[in-house]
Parts: sequence; structure tokens; C-alpha cells
Amino acid sequence: MTGLVADLDARADRRQVTAEIVTDYETFVRLEPEWNDAVRRARVPHPFLLHEWFRTWWDCFGADRRLHIVVVRDGAEILAIAPLMTEQVHTYGLTVRKLDLPPNDHTPRSNCVVAASSLEAYDAIWHVLRDANDQWDILQLSRLPDDSPTRAAFESLAERDGFSTGIWRGATSPYL
Repeated sequence: MTGLVADLDARADRRQVTAEIVTDYETFVRLEPEWNDAVRRARVPHPFLLHEWFRTWWDCFGADRRLHIVVVRDGAEILAIAPLMTEQVHTYGLTVRKLDLPPNDHTPRSNCVVAASSLEAYDAIWHVLRDANDQWDILQLSRLPDDSPTRAAFESLAERDGFSTGIWRGATSPYL
């Protein structure tokens, strides 16, 4: 099943930008060719955002989680993907619904795929997440590279809409 769909008509040229939340595995699997095309157009220099990587990660580690993938399109073409998932976690003694990128030792970095690098793509993702905020308590974007525009974009958008933000530094990936 595909979740919330929103029409976002924010540009003067009246492009048809839509965003949806993909929550079912079959729809996610069918996205593979378009997903990888978006990764190619975004010029991602590592394999960690390829559909095959995320699907394999999900098949191995997704058992207690739920897909919450935001797909932004301009017409039929994917502009951006936020490969998120929800899970229940315990934080400071509270059980919360956390929305996150796929973090663990097998994925040293993660991010959103933004093929059309612009605030418009992040804004479309944020609108869908904000409008579905009854489905999550915490949005945690784990394993973002330091130079990722994703953190700054979401921080700005969340603050604009009155959400609290903060940065938590996790473990860094070793390198040679």
C-alpha cells in the first residue's frame, strides 16, 4: 500500500510536483529502475543509496521496522527519495516512534536521493513528513555525511514550521 499523496504546486511554471509515502514492500521493489535512475542523476559517489543496497539492508534488518519511503516526482520522473523507515525505540525511558534512515554498521552513510538538487525537493519531502507527523514522534537522520545538504535543509524547514531540532554526533566511519 502507498500512503499519503500530496500535490505540491509551488512553482510559477506550474510543474506537477507530487510526493507520496511508500509503505509496502511490493511497491518499493517496483521502484528499482526509477530509484537507480534518480541515484545516477544525483551523482551519488557510493553504493549506499542504490535500490539494491537498501532492499538488501531491508531484507536483512527490517523485521521490526516499517517502510516509510517518501518519493517526490515531477510528473512521472523521480526528483527525490527519502529512504526512511519507522520503528519503536526507547529514548530516555519513553517509547517513541522514530523515523530514520537505515543506520547500522553495514551502512556507514545514508542520505536522501535528490536528483534535482534544490530546496524544492527537500521542501516536498518535508511537507509530506510534516503532514504525516501523527505517524512519528522523532525524525532522526542517521549517518549523514558532514557535507550533506540534507541536514541543513531539514533543519531549516523544521524550524520554519515550529519543530525543535538538534544535532547529535554519532560514531564516524573509519577510513584509510
